[in-house]
Amino acid sequence: MNVDGAVAVITGGASGLGKATAATLHDRGAHVVLLDLPTAAGTEAANQIGDCAHFAPADVTCADDVAKAIDFAASLGDLRIVVNCAGIATPGKVLGKTGPLPLADFERVVRINLIGTFNVIRLAAATMAVIEPVDGERGVIIDTASVAAFDGQIGQPAYAASKGGVAAMTLPIARELARHLIRVVTIAPGIFETPMMAGLPADAKKSSAPKSRTRRGWAKPPSTPPWPTTSSTTPCSTAKPSVSTEPSAWPHVDDNRRPTPKAHNREHPPPRQYRRHAYLRRRDAMSTTPHAVIVGGARTPVGKFMGALKDFSGADLGGIAIAAALAETSIDPGGVDYVIMGQALTAGAARTPPARQHSPPVSPQQCPP
Repeated sequence: MNVDGAVAVITGGASGLGKATAATLHDRGAHVVLLDLPTAAGTEAANQIGDCAHFAPADVTCADDVAKAIDFAASLGDLRIVVNCAGIATPGKVLGKTGPLPLADFERVVRINLIGTFNVIRLAAATMAVIEPVDGERGVIIDTASVAAFDGQIGQPAYAASKGGVAAMTLPIARELARHLIRVVTIAPGIFETPMMAGLPADAKKSSAPKSRTRRGWAKPPSTPPWPTTSSTTPCSTAKPSVSTEPSAWPHVDDNRRPTPKAHNREHPPPRQYRRHAYLRRRDAMSTTPHAVIVGGARTPVGKFMGALKDFSGADLGGIAIAAALAETSIDPGGVDYVIMGQALTAGAARTPPARQHSPPVSPQQCPP
């Protein structure tokens, strides 16, 4: 997608992640609309970002407020980008010092984080669906879940439930809106200092801070969004995973017991010993891993066949995809420790339900020729 000249709506855009997102899109030539509460410093944030930034006061849980903000954004041009960053992280244990968690507190978090996100999605999608496609797509909607959706901490039942809901609804919405040429994706950031997190009580901050051998405490606020800018700038048909082949991109390991990597490239990937030790121990939460070592990645053309592969088993399709990825990246199958694959759907364009199929694990050595 060409961001230059497009209109973007960013909820929670007056501060934190939303403000950083708005500033990044503005710098790339987009007209940005900061959708935030009337009490937020939205006007000041818009003035700081630039001339093509606008503040639209609205409550994401209010249909009328969001509809007015979307209409205002559409008056500036074609609405092609929506980023949902609005949310709250009110902590609360199921059994607190004063008794059970008040149901109203749980409902408020879910209403803002989950229902508010869906409210913006439905109204923005209705506007996007009627604009003219550009390069085969109309727009993209980026939602914000959280690491808490998969690794929630004590005191986060409401927050984890709300963000888990955001993650869970991504796939069905993406499947539905694909026919309208609208992409829907969700990110799950870790913990970093934003006004939302800074407002937590001291006990909640301490309990939610990452605890691992590789990082202590919260990360600093991002000056740019914590996802690759290709989420909104690269069409689906040409997007490829980023491949890290430079030694400078590998994680820094302070433990003297671990080997220091030598210079390697794609034809000579890092030694198996180093890659194995680059992972945290199982007792550490994977969500706190600060880096990932990717020696190769490729997008395979299986989806282009649209049902022609319906007679292949899940294991066969997995083997074909792995073989294609290895061929694309020129990686020796003998040097592969793990294979991470995306979701595998039932073969066939009109087959329903397109559910994940359980199939035996496939190793590179089992790939069909």
